[in-house]
Amino acid sequence: MSDSRSNGTESALRQLQSSTAEVAALRAGGPEPSEARGLILRVANSVDRALRRLLRDDERAELSVRLKALAPDEMESADVLAELRRTERLSMSTAAAIHELLEIRRRLKNGEPMDTGDPERAIGAVDRLTPEISATPQPIPVESHSHLPLDEPELPELLDSPRRRIRQAGVPALAGLAAAAIVVIALGMWVVSGREPSQLDQGVALFQSGEYAEAANHFWRFAEENPDDATPHLYLARIHRRMDRPDLAAEALREAQRLAPEDPAVHRELAFLLLDTGRSDVAVGRFRTAIEMEPESSEGWVGLVRALRESGQDEEAAQVIQEAPAEVRALLE
Repeated sequence: MSDSRSNGTESALRQLQSSTAEVAALRAGGPEPSEARGLILRVANSVDRALRRLLRDDERAELSVRLKALAPDEMESADVLAELRRTERLSMSTAAAIHELLEIRRRLKNGEPMDTGDPERAIGAVDRLTPEISATPQPIPVESHSHLPLDEPELPELLDSPRRRIRQAGVPALAGLAAAAIVVIALGMWVVSGREPSQLDQGVALFQSGEYAEAANHFWRFAEENPDDATPHLYLARIHRRMDRPDLAAEALREAQRLAPEDPAVHRELAFLLLDTGRSDVAVGRFRTAIEMEPESSEGWVGLVRALRESGQDEEAAQVIQEAPAEVRALLE
């Protein structure tokens, strides 16, 4: 089991175990109907949270689905359950028992009377779910990232078409070796410094190696623990853009911009997203803003030249090259 799936299992189990006392009280029997109602609702809520954690770390699920798993206002409990069935993370019998529990929760929250069999159904759902969370999922096929760009968007290779793909013979193998080297180097630096790598550190290393799904797991966890930090949202936006999911990239960028409105990296990433979605004319202004904030960044200058060229402003692009720092001029010319 990979670290992300292991962490997801532990997180889901913690959510489920948060209602251990309530389950024990229901097993003991004899609580008053009003008390039993509250116990069942708390059990159902802990099951719901466990399912969402399980889906958030299920590598079989689409990244767009996993991003929404923890948000009840974006993804209904029934949809979470259906997705876990689609990926075969839960058995049909367990899914049926949980579906029944979620229906009980709906009834009780609406003020409908409790059935005599409701406590037993709640206990049965927990008893079925616990071993399936702990079970090791079947290995998933390795996802091919051959459709993804191998370079950062600010590199000059992407001054051509935003949809260009590198298919040169031998590149995938070399890219794999380079990716492994990046992670090894990062680990070595942490060992030398004596510092335990944070979720953000690990996410950045995996992102730089092209392991986007694994990197996203670390960024999600870091964002949960550091809700005022824009960095994980910025990296999630980069991941979505590289995986051709512009709507989710925009969503992550909105959160990053809310947390860090003066961060030039956020403005640059938004400009690159605008470029990749065919809005080069709008991207020009964003790149200019980023350059004003951080004129020494070569990424902003390269992006601005690309945006000007793609919007048919070749003369303006030539002028920008002349105004750019010497190293950028050498790169572009």
